[in-house]
Amino acid sequence: MNITRHITKRFHKQALIVPLLLSIAGWAPLTAQQQPKLYGQFEGQMEEPPTITTTEKDLRSEVVPLENVIDPDTYILSAGDQLGIDVVASENSLFTVTVNPAGDVLIPSVGIINIAGYSLTQAKSLIHDGVTTHYRNAQVSVTLVNVRRFLVQVKGAVQKPGFATVTPLDRLSAVLKGVEGLHKYADEGNILIRHSDGTETNVSLKAYLMTGDLTQNPTVREGDIIDVPFVKDYESERDQFVTMKETAVTVTGFVRYPGAYRYFPGYAANDYIGLAGGILKSGTERNMHIKRAGTINTLSEIKFILPGDQIYVPENLQSRLFGNVGIVQTVTALASLYLTYVAATRK
Repeated sequence: MNITRHITKRFHKQALIVPLLLSIAGWAPLTAQQQPKLYGQFEGQMEEPPTITTTEKDLRSEVVPLENVIDPDTYILSAGDQLGIDVVASENSLFTVTVNPAGDVLIPSVGIINIAGYSLTQAKSLIHDGVTTHYRNAQVSVTLVNVRRFLVQVKGAVQKPGFATVTPLDRLSAVLKGVEGLHKYADEGNILIRHSDGTETNVSLKAYLMTGDLTQNPTVREGDIIDVPFVKDYESERDQFVTMKETAVTVTGFVRYPGAYRYFPGYAANDYIGLAGGILKSGTERNMHIKRAGTINTLSEIKFILPGDQIYVPENLQSRLFGNVGIVQTVTALASLYLTYVAATRK
C-alpha cells in the first residue's frame, strides 16, 4: 500500500509538473478552455449544422431594407423578381421561380406564365389559374421572396458617372451613392430624371434635405436616366474635363503625401494638392507646374486637370539655401558669427 501511494503521488506530481514545464516553454497543448470555439459548439460538444433542403436554401434571400411593407397592388413585377410558390395537391410542392429576361416564369409540370408588367396581386391570380388548370382543387400560395436588381444610368456631375445597380425600392439618394455621390460642383437643386416613357421629372435634393419632401427624392424606375448638372460656371465648360479616361493624376514634390490620385472630372491643380495633404513648409506655390503630354505648363495656363497630368510642387528658396534650419536659427547663427568677427577685429 505504501509503495502504491508513493507511485500514485509521484505520478500526480509529474502530471502537474510536465504540463507546467511545457506551458512555460510554449509547447503546452490547448486545454478545454483554450480550445477555439467551432461552429455549433456548446459546452465542449460539437453540434452538426442543420440540414437544409434545396428548397429552403432557395427561399433564404438577401434582406432588402424597406421603408414600408410592399403593396402587392402597386408593385409591378419584372425580370429578376423571385417568387416562392407553394402548391398543395395530391403531393405538396414548394419551390422558387425567378422571372426570366423575357418576363416569364417556368413552373414545373405546369409550363410558362408571363407575369412581367403585372402587379404582384395580378401575378398571383395568373399563377393560381395556371396551376389549377393542371391540378384541380389545388391550393396555391404565391409570395414575393426577393426583389429584382437593375441598372440605372447616371451622368453629369457625379463622382463616377456610369451605371448604378439598384432595386425598384431605391430612391434617388441611394442611386447616387452607387456612383460615389455628387460632384463638388454639382447643382443638387436641379436634377433631371428622364423616364423610358418620354416623361421627365425635375427634383431638388436640397429641398428634400431641408423639408423631407419625398417627392424630391423619388424612387427610380427601370430605364430611367439621371442627369445631374454642374453649377452654372462649370456647366458650359464640362466638355473640357468630362472623359472616359481613368489614368491617375500624380502629385509630386514638396507635398505631404506625394503619389497617384484618382481622376475627378472638373478638379483643378489645387484640389489635387489638397488631396495630397497640402504643401509642406519647405514647398512653395511659386513656379508650380503641370506636365501634360510631355509639355510643361504653369497653373495659369491650365484650369482643369486631365487624366495623366503630373503636378509638381517645388522647394522654396529658404529650404534650398538653409535646408531644414529655420530662419530664426539662421539669423541667430549669422549674428553670432558677425559679433565674433567684430570682437576679434576690435583693437
